[in-house]
Amino acid sequence: PWQYISDCLSGYLRVAHSHLTRGPLMTSAEYNIGPERSIKVAEIIEIFSRALDHQINWIVEKPNFEETKTLSLDSSLANTQLGWHPRYSVEESVLETAMWFKALQNGESIENLVRLTIEKDFLK
Repeated sequence: PWQYISDCLSGYLRVAHSHLTRGPLMTSAEYNIGPERSIKVAEIIEIFSRALDHQINWIVEKPNFEETKTLSLDSSLANTQLGWHPRYSVEESVLETAMWFKALQNGESIENLVRLTIEKDFLK
């Protein structure tokens, strides 16, 4: 499943906080931290292409093995027990990732991008 890194990290932080405050026995469940919906690779390419204002040419090759058609996670346990919900829609996740890619291509430092993301998503 496609999700923005900040959503994934915020979920892990919620699990860690729960273990620290309630104890691991109270939160010994396994939590799925995932997006609210699945998205097709073709949609990801389309969103990414629009964000970069660049046509991406791609082809589909048949793999030599059986691959799962849809990847999805049920995050309802994390929602109800931890109060975790993704901040970013799937579309916003792809757009944010594209903006990172664009910034890196334009010479932005990874350190600055990480700092800005932490400030925006965790320190507000």
